[in-house]
Amino acid sequence: MTPTAAQIETLLSDGLSRREAALRLGCSAATVDRVLAGPAPDAGLSRIGRPPVADQLSPDVIAQVRAEALAMSTAGRSPSPALPFALMALHEPERLPAGLRERALRRKPLPRSILTRVCQGLTGDARAEMRGDKFAKLNTVASPRDNTYIDADGARQDIRGGDFYVADDMTSNIPFWREGDDPSDPCTARWGVAPSRAQVLAVADHGTLRFIGHTIWANPAQSYNTYSVLWLYRQVFRDAGKPRLGMKHEHGIWAGDGVVKPLRSLGLHVEFAQSAKGKRIEMMFDKLQTLMSRHFRYRGIDLGRLRGEFQESNKRWLDIRAGKVDPRAAGLPHISEVSAAIADAFADYNALPSNGEILRGLSPDEAWERDMGRAAPLARLSDREEWLLMPQCSEVSLRDGLAKCRFKTFGEAVWWYGNAELFSHLGPGYRVRLRFDVADPDRAAVYSLETAARKVKTRGWLLDHVPACADLGWTPGQLGAVIPPGEFLGHAELFQRAPSFVMSAWAEHRKGHDYRKLYRRCTRALFRGAAGGKVDERHDGAGNSTRIEGAHAAPSKRGTAPAEAAAIIAAAERVTPAPPAGAPVRVTQVARDTPAAPSPAGRVDDAEALTRRLYGAPEDIFASP
Repeated sequence: MTPTAAQIETLLSDGLSRREAALRLGCSAATVDRVLAGPAPDAGLSRIGRPPVADQLSPDVIAQVRAEALAMSTAGRSPSPALPFALMALHEPERLPAGLRERALRRKPLPRSILTRVCQGLTGDARAEMRGDKFAKLNTVASPRDNTYIDADGARQDIRGGDFYVADDMTSNIPFWREGDDPSDPCTARWGVAPSRAQVLAVADHGTLRFIGHTIWANPAQSYNTYSVLWLYRQVFRDAGKPRLGMKHEHGIWAGDGVVKPLRSLGLHVEFAQSAKGKRIEMMFDKLQTLMSRHFRYRGIDLGRLRGEFQESNKRWLDIRAGKVDPRAAGLPHISEVSAAIADAFADYNALPSNGEILRGLSPDEAWERDMGRAAPLARLSDREEWLLMPQCSEVSLRDGLAKCRFKTFGEAVWWYGNAELFSHLGPGYRVRLRFDVADPDRAAVYSLETAARKVKTRGWLLDHVPACADLGWTPGQLGAVIPPGEFLGHAELFQRAPSFVMSAWAEHRKGHDYRKLYRRCTRALFRGAAGGKVDERHDGAGNSTRIEGAHAAPSKRGTAPAEAAAIIAAAERVTPAPPAGAPVRVTQVARDTPAAPSPAGRVDDAEALTRRLYGAPEDIFASP
């Protein structure tokens, strides 16, 4: 038995020599010298026997075998590396040493060094990375989050209800049927109804885990988009108020400029979650899906959240989409029934108490009411801010005095918007952004986008020429600056298309003509001056003309009833720009004597006769041939 260094040192301290100590310990003097010298710096098992077989393999071979072993993993368990080595021995024998190649082909146990080298990388985290970056983020290390935030000064503050909103989408597990007419869909072509699943877009409060609002997107032609997100935000901010501090989104549609820029224009801080673990609303969706499906699971139509979770339901769903089974006969509910069930699920979720770390026995509704009583109420959207969240946005150049908007939100459509006074002074080619709601398209908000030096206007110049801009709230110090991109300029009205032929007394047939006259009158003032814009002159084709000075003439009302004539004449004093105080409206008739023209008529003082001369008699306009 080899003595220890401590035993030898004890004997040597008693005055014995090394030779005497060796005899006392029953070993040779060389053994005593070797033990006292200690192990060599490079001593180890590697110096004993043959080198490990794993050292004969290159790092890329080890990595390939490890990756193939992970790819063959089933049910969370990895197979022995012998199988990947056997496959490599068959297809790439030149990459393995001869001895190892023979052992792998004969399926003999591999050397322990190889098993150790390969298996040390077969961890659960490696298996998650093999499945992809998104899966790894959801199943590996994630930083725990608390209910605080870091303010602009770097201080840590508690999050209260209403401070931050978080938004996301989920697909409902409950399919439904709705009316449809798409002949390319097999089910619709055979049964006349379309099967579908709803995308639920929701906004929740981060501090109290309470759902604030939701909307259902069931457009079969496309997934949810910027339109649906802005529509949701406008409804939520209008009903519950804006968050005090900010929002948290995921990437994709939510991170687009069409969503982020309007929110930042409202003064909100916007952050983006890098994974589902960064959004509390994902955890809330799990419980919400359970509440949504409780009314339909017994009917066998719950598809589940994971692929193949309910095999019978998924098989029936595939048959329905292929047109083999009538959705109504298969028990699918109508979209209205599913919509009501989703609304009930949101209400039930907000009313359920939770014993978690955040709510501590309260329900989300109770926590919301508690925090609303302790902090300042949430601000509602102003009229100007609400226009910023209008879901439809079109960026166009003015042409022919109108803004032509094309969009495909609910099928391809083309709409025109006009504001004669504003657009005539901005001029053709001026870039603008229009925001409106397809569901209520009568008005649109107009924002400047022009950056060209030859087309930009100053605020003061536009205010001098368009009196309606006085409502924009520009201060005297801002009037000298040019209008920046994104500046709100006013509103435009929907411009209806006129029919090509009119065979009846259609009341709307003069609107396009009136808009054109007003647009040209505003344009005329640009080069004739303000006084030229306040003069309207009409000719009767016989050499006679009538001038109305001191105010803008009223828009043409040719063909209106005589009872409206007095109101039309009186309105000449009320249209903008208004004449100076005390300035009378002068109506002057000018006659021109020519051989071909009849004698000018005498002065007419009564309103009815003046109206007939200016606009013609209504019965003459609509007289039957």
